[in-house]
Amino acid sequence: MNSFINRTISGALMLVISFICIYIKGSALIAYSIAIALLCLVELFKTFKLNDILIECTSILFSIVVLYFIGTSNKNLVLTSFSLYFLVVSIYYLFFNKINIVNLGKLIFSFIYITVPMGVFLRLGETYLLWVVFFISWGTDTFAYLFGMIFGKHKLYPSISPKKTVEGSIGGIIGSLLLLVLFNIFVLKYNFIFIIVSGILLSIVAQIGDLFASKIKREIGIKDFSNIIKGHGGFLDRFDSIIFVTPLVYILFSIFGGSV
Repeated sequence: MNSFINRTISGALMLVISFICIYIKGSALIAYSIAIALLCLVELFKTFKLNDILIECTSILFSIVVLYFIGTSNKNLVLTSFSLYFLVVSIYYLFFNKINIVNLGKLIFSFIYITVPMGVFLRLGETYLLWVVFFISWGTDTFAYLFGMIFGKHKLYPSISPKKTVEGSIGGIIGSLLLLVLFNIFVLKYNFIFIIVSGILLSIVAQIGDLFASKIKREIGIKDFSNIIKGHGGFLDRFDSIIFVTPLVYILFSIFGGSV
């Protein structure tokens, strides 16, 4: 019961802070996006045990730059920053002997896994589609948790995440889809079939994002990326589905929905 209360309170607090930043936009959303990206990167670096403060700080600095340029759609500077980052970390790997090829791969993976989606996240901040990201991601997580707790019997993927159930997964899809349909009726006004198909696909991807993060933790041998958010773990535990959903929202609604 205490775990459920802690999870509810911390989840509600994160939701309020997130929605306030989305509503205000501008500098608040930029600061929010950068803060989440940096916190997730720090957790991932700690998980991977890179233990090299210089290259970690360099990655974080470049992440801020790339995230901002993706968010402001400055394509030339995005490509320039990406190329420069890979050049810098490659030179560091080649001449300083502080990291091996495995850690170099972890650095590049972390950069792409966190920075690129959060840049797209910031880009979506000028539209109503950022609300879609949250309704789908956290809607799926919340309804999957509730349905799994009440109806869960059949394990979804026990070798990766023992507590997740098929019933919870279906509940997550239904609940988040309902939120998206209501948001579409009152705000978005997209074609109903497009919204239904997109909602189902996005909810499935949200769960894949969750399972992806769970597999990393399972391989490393940890339960959560950190314990900073009571009942949820770390920031990456809370934003793992958002990281996967955000790029797909951008792709679906820009290519098939005709917006962004």
